[in-house]
Amino acid sequence: MLVGHHGLLRRSLTGVLKLFAIPAHVSKASIAVRHPAYGLARLLASALLVALVTWEVPEIVPRIGFDTSWQLALNLAADHGLDYGRDIVFTYGPLGFLSQPLMVSVLTGAAGFAYALVAQIVLAAVVLAASSRVYGWLGGTLLTFLALSLPLLLSDVVAYVAFFAAVWLLEQDDPPGAHWLLPLFGAAAAFELLVKLNGGILCLVLFALVAWRLPPRRARAELVLAASFAGSVFLLWLATGNPPAALPGWLKDSRHIVSGYTDAVASDAPGRRSALVYAVLFLVAVAVFLVPRLRSLPRSRWVPLLLVAVVYAFAYIKAGFVREDLHALNFFGGLGVGVLAFAWRGVARWAAVGLVVGAAAATVTTPEVSLRSLYQPVAHLRVAVTEARDAVDDGNRTRDEAAARSLARSQLAVPAGDLRLLRGHTVDVVPYETSTIWAYRLRWRPEPLLQWYTAFDAHLDRMNASALVRHGAERILRQRGPTVDAKVAAFEAPATYLAFVCHYRELAADGSWEVLARTHNRCRRPQVIGTVEGQAGKPVAVPHAPRADEIIYARIRFPGSVVDRLESLLFKPLPLPTIQLGGTFRFVPATAGGPLVLRMPASAGLSPLFGGFSGYDWFQLGHVPSPFTVEFTAQPIHGSTALAAPRTPPAGRLTGSELVVRGRRYRVARGAFQGWVDDAEPAGRVGVLAGWAVDPRVPGPAPLVAAFVGDRLAAVSRPSEARPDVAQGLSVSAFGTAGYSLVFPLPPAGQHVRVFALGSGTASELTYPSGYRWR
Repeated sequence: MLVGHHGLLRRSLTGVLKLFAIPAHVSKASIAVRHPAYGLARLLASALLVALVTWEVPEIVPRIGFDTSWQLALNLAADHGLDYGRDIVFTYGPLGFLSQPLMVSVLTGAAGFAYALVAQIVLAAVVLAASSRVYGWLGGTLLTFLALSLPLLLSDVVAYVAFFAAVWLLEQDDPPGAHWLLPLFGAAAAFELLVKLNGGILCLVLFALVAWRLPPRRARAELVLAASFAGSVFLLWLATGNPPAALPGWLKDSRHIVSGYTDAVASDAPGRRSALVYAVLFLVAVAVFLVPRLRSLPRSRWVPLLLVAVVYAFAYIKAGFVREDLHALNFFGGLGVGVLAFAWRGVARWAAVGLVVGAAAATVTTPEVSLRSLYQPVAHLRVAVTEARDAVDDGNRTRDEAAARSLARSQLAVPAGDLRLLRGHTVDVVPYETSTIWAYRLRWRPEPLLQWYTAFDAHLDRMNASALVRHGAERILRQRGPTVDAKVAAFEAPATYLAFVCHYRELAADGSWEVLARTHNRCRRPQVIGTVEGQAGKPVAVPHAPRADEIIYARIRFPGSVVDRLESLLFKPLPLPTIQLGGTFRFVPATAGGPLVLRMPASAGLSPLFGGFSGYDWFQLGHVPSPFTVEFTAQPIHGSTALAAPRTPPAGRLTGSELVVRGRRYRVARGAFQGWVDDAEPAGRVGVLAGWAVDPRVPGPAPLVAAFVGDRLAAVSRPSEARPDVAQGLSVSAFGTAGYSLVFPLPPAGQHVRVFALGSGTASELTYPSGYRWR
């Protein structure tokens, strides 16, 4: 019996080694090592070493920021037991937290680190096994190190392995007869789907292209793959604690996330076009050497193998260049590793080495990566050891977490008064900084989309708005900052934004943070007040509200365009749609059905720095299908503003060449200060001005900002609000508090309101927007 088990074990190990094309008989010096376990042990030992010296997880201690916030949210969702399809809908699934390991809790942090370790060892083993077929053990190990040092995504490891498996199965003259491979492939694709949506779809397509070669062959094999995939999705869904009834809704919403991603987040960066050129050259070089290799195979195999290569390359072109930013690293990492999947012959073997080196060279031309940071085996090993220690050592983890939480609080700087309003209530943070929940240990109740920019189309936006209305958090903490891709803040998730305004009232606001409380529906029955036809490149006038307490919003409907849909499917919209509202902003036609809030009355009770008292007299769309239809709607909103002008106006006057504030004279000089008036609106009995002002000579915020009605001083203030949009590309410490707001008695009709930045005996008039109402 023991002998029988030993024979079974030997045959199983031999099968595994054959699967990775590792010979079972290895010669070491003059000793012939014949046991297949030696080859597997050497493979795993080498893979472990390579995985550690190419460690891809930069840190598992949470920080603040856009990306860290959604990664934190995935871990918080797992820790809180939130249901996907009901509580959460995102580009990652219920297992997504495994691919984004953070020490949010002991369980999620340890599970994420364990997954990272296993996944990177498996990937290293697969790449090493494939490359050693062509380059020998030493050469294969070196190439594996070079390839795995490229920027790779932990969330894509299953997709990388799926590609290697698909290529290997199609290159073999005699495919393995193992009946367990198809169920394994189906389970792997299902697992990846619940980690990352597009990765799961890619895995399923790759496996479907090769399933026909495995038992029970052809169409029946495809059915086995489909059944194992569907069954695995269901079982994994249950294993993650999600209710079966939520699965259909999650699949439906996930389809919208995948299909709407390109149009919603596509971006152009002309300064990065060199990366796209390198990518095209890379693909051409691959094609030159790969096509002869494929043509040497029978037609029944080289056609599906070509499709496997095309599907994989297409997926990473989309991943790398729909957004022209650091996502390009995903392309060079994925393709740089992928070229080692093929059994190259002759001169093509050295061409493949050149392609790996070329991927590294293209990577270091980006602003994010340098050659010094790319190949740092010792540093990567130290990071891996440090993270392992944090994952298993309570003392280290507690100290690191406490330090990170303290740093996050100092950077977020939520006022103590705001925190008192939040304590004891469920809290949602918008538009994206979920790290605040972790930093201040708040009770979290998120919106399903987690971050407003992920309202990729109207379906997702309406779903999120409906969830906010039905069971939104008791308090919302809103951060003022730059939007993703320079969008209009109210247009990122327009239906969600209107629901937010109608069902929440402002409790407190400063330059950076706003606290709102859930309340009854403050909005009344809407009424359509006009419909017009618009053309791209031509202004569309926005009607005034019939009453002072009404919101004006637009719903825009575009004609269907097969060309536009095909363009988005194959790559992305070129050029990208825009909207002009005093400035030029990114526009997403898929959510243009709105409601796009264009006028917000004072009765909304919002701070001017958070969209209160705003109004646009016109807008202009660019690069959109024409003609389009615009429907304008007025909707009353009940509330009040707490803003009040000072009872005693400050002393000061304005003459032609100088101004006097609080007894001090300032000479008017153009260019001494820089700044804009962003908002200028009446709010009941007062006027409100908001914008930014800086002293470029320091650099830093202007000392004072003053508003004059006619020749008399009406309001003066020191810039104190955070303005991250001003700070971009500049010194955050210098320009982070350059925002100002001024409240003054509403001036008589026809009175000119002029705004100046002043300090050190000089003053400069700020720039007014087009349509400024108090000229």
